[in-house]
Amino acid sequence: MKTFMLAIIVALARLVASVGSGGLDCAVAHAIWPEVFNDTANCCDVLDINNATATNAYVSCTNQRIDTLVFANSTLQSRDIPDFTLLTALTYLNVSSNGFTGPLTTLTNLSSNIEVIDVSCNKLTGSIPDWSVGAYSNFAYLDVEDNEISGSLPMFWPDSLTEIYLSNNYQIMGSLPTLPSNLQVLFVSESEATNLTGNLPLTFPVNLTTFIVNDNQIEGTIPSSLLTSNLDTFEVANNKLSGSIPDLPHSLILCSCQLRLEGNCFTNAETIETSFLSAATGTAATTILKASTLSTLSSTYSYVSVGTSSIQQPNCQQF
Repeated sequence: MKTFMLAIIVALARLVASVGSGGLDCAVAHAIWPEVFNDTANCCDVLDINNATATNAYVSCTNQRIDTLVFANSTLQSRDIPDFTLLTALTYLNVSSNGFTGPLTTLTNLSSNIEVIDVSCNKLTGSIPDWSVGAYSNFAYLDVEDNEISGSLPMFWPDSLTEIYLSNNYQIMGSLPTLPSNLQVLFVSESEATNLTGNLPLTFPVNLTTFIVNDNQIEGTIPSSLLTSNLDTFEVANNKLSGSIPDLPHSLILCSCQLRLEGNCFTNAETIETSFLSAATGTAATTILKASTLSTLSSTYSYVSVGTSSIQQPNCQQF
């Protein structure tokens, strides 16, 4: 019996020695990204990887499985994005600014434990995967900005998502999706190729504080539910919105925030801007308003732009 137990202990010791500090994912990590994981036995510490080629590098393991991988702003040569779906315990992935090419859909079947995906500032193509079909109950943060992504957005997203960044891509189109119930930040803006259409959501998630969809083709009106929202940044500039701007929420008036409405066809833009600036800074705001209807305030508001001047108003007859 003692001999049998001793044999088991020796076998376990050999197993631990064989996997080294990196555990069970090192060989896989080396296979999918040998430029970074150059050791097939050790990969659970930043000293185990080729960290000198990135300004932001970190790796960690839980139960000998890689759960966190940060390798950003690297000087490595451009290549296809590694198949990170083979790291089955991954919860945090930040591989921004690596010059990765290939389809973003490579990440469709990432670990169901994933919480953060940041692949911004690469050269990824294709459409955004539909992560709503998986059991992604912990998925909270998605950043795919500054790639070459195209196609329509998935109509449904995991409700666990709190921040979504999609700006500066090749040609994202289609209607805005149903917003996740826990969403706090949505940023789809600042790209000549971004071409979202349809209408704004009828209601805004209760936790949503930042809503930025400038420079798209969104039509219709701003919903009256804006008043009861908790938004402190609301930017819908340069779309095809029309009608009357509803009353603004207290969260937008009382904070140091951003409001952009210019480049649309609202019927009451000047009235809203006047009341907005007056509520913010009193007579000083009124003075600034008289000088310029596109006001930049450095005290209470970081940026206010409604667009009541003829220069900022588009040809509304073409809408």
